[in-house]
This record gives sequence, structure tokens and C-alpha cells, in this order.
Amino acid sequence: ENEVREELYTEISCPKDDSELSLLIEEYFNIGEIVEYRCEGCGYNGLAEKKSSLQDIRSTKFLTVILRRTELHRGRPFVNTNNVTALQNIKIRDVENIEARFEPISVVEHQGVLRNDGTSSGHYTADVKNQALNQWYRTSDNAVPSAINPSSVTKRGYIFLYKNIDI
Repeated sequence: ENEVREELYTEISCPKDDSELSLLIEEYFNIGEIVEYRCEGCGYNGLAEKKSSLQDIRSTKFLTVILRRTELHRGRPFVNTNNVTALQNIKIRDVENIEARFEPISVVEHQGVLRNDGTSSGHYTADVKNQALNQWYRTSDNAVPSAINPSSVTKRGYIFLYKNIDI
């Protein structure tokens, strides 16, 4: 049985250090996982495929991914600081098996502190790609954006924005 949920973003766990985010996102949307399933209606027990899919990729202009970087360790919150690269395009199929490519256009990083009670404070910066110039820029509050090399795009991203380049 398929469950339809409307979400403005997709939240996934932070991958291992020095990972390429595109692989994790493609796996999340295209492969899924086999899980134990119990039908509440008929009592059937078995295995089922659990997968998140886009309903209509042709109407999906942007994809927002949030990495779950706050984790609990021995009952205390901590920030997962694994380096994650997000410069590769991703290919995603929808429920009709129609595929589209998404290009990374922004990576938002949060720099700050996480208190024992789970609250945080700090500052956000963003690395944003000018698609017309194929150039990345770093932005922060009222500062003038400065050009950066793709290798300098933050690897401590928290929010990632992708644009559908096939529509």
C-alpha cells in the first residue's frame, strides 16, 4: 500500500565522513529498503519495499534536502561534523518511473553552538551557484558575495537546494 505525504523538504541522516551526498539522495529516492511489514487489516506478515518517491517529477522544480546533523550520544545532543560533498547532479525517478536530473545550486551551513538542553545559537552562511556564469559564491548577511572555487563549497552543509534541469 502506498502512502502519499506532501513535504516541502526531505530530511535524511548525515552520511559517513567524506561522502558524496548525490549517492545518498539517489539511493533514498530510487532504491529504498526492504522492511518487515504487517498489514493491520488482514494480519499478513511479510517483507515490503519502503521507498520515498516524488509524485510528479515534471512539476518538481526544486528539491530541498536537510541533513540531520544533530544526534544524541549517551543522552546528550551533539552536532555531526562529517564532511559531505554536494557538487554532483542527482538523477531521481518518480512513481511513474520518469527520471530527471537535479543540479545543486545552494548549500547552507550553520556555525554555532549546541547547548546540552538541545537549543542552539549561531550564524548561517550560504554557498550559492550562479548558473548563468557557472560560478559559486559565498554569502553572509550584508556582506558582498565573494566568488569561490567549487572545491571551497562548504562540506558542512545543513540545507541543500537542487534545481530540476530537465524541465
